[in-house]
Amino acid sequence: MSSCLRFGSRMTKAKRVFADIFDSAASPLSAADVLSAAAKRGVRADKTTAYRFLDRGVRAGELSEVEFGDGIKRYEHTHGAHHHHVVCVSCDAVVELDIESQLQRLIREAGVRTGFTIERHLVEFFGRCKACV
Repeated sequence: MSSCLRFGSRMTKAKRVFADIFDSAASPLSAADVLSAAAKRGVRADKTTAYRFLDRGVRAGELSEVEFGDGIKRYEHTHGAHHHHVVCVSCDAVVELDIESQLQRLIREAGVRTGFTIERHLVEFFGRCKACV
């Protein structure tokens, strides 16, 4: 994730820790999650630093922003590919779902049927995980 860290600013300890947090994250993180994880690693940073890091990461294409219908923006390392999620409404567990090839067919069909040039889409699934059923 180093390219977003070099985006017009010096590499601070907080930014290095933020990058490490995203490199090892198993699911999308909110700004509060990032700050909490950094504090657990002994690094105190303010919200402004976190939001600037997240913004630069998104602009650089290293992070993507997701929102699961609860009004909280979360961020994840893109690893170069767009993907979707299944979110547990009970415990907030998040699992990545690889359905991109199927969605591409639907996107093309939506464009043909509507006459639109589809520029982007948002697809997330919500339910209860095995542990919460």
